[in-house]
Amino acid sequence: MAKSLVSVPKKKEREDYISSMIKGEMVRYHKSPEQIAVKAQFSTKTLTTKLGEPGRFTIEELYAILDALEIRVAFIRKPQPL
Repeated sequence: MAKSLVSVPKKKEREDYISSMIKGEMVRYHKSPEQIAVKAQFSTKTLTTKLGEPGRFTIEELYAILDALEIRVAFIRKPQPL
């Protein structure tokens, strides 16, 4: 099996960031897991389970949640050394 280029601590850090961002926006806009799950078109159980283990989200599920919360995602490349 091929090894990931992302170290385990970095992967965990990113997953924690994603989970915290989603939970924080739900609190900020007074949205319950039920409301987000309905808008994202999957079960509340799926949402709450995967928020505990955000590495299990599919990209489609993640985009559905971000759309439901009206979060825009921007990918920014790090500057490369010359």
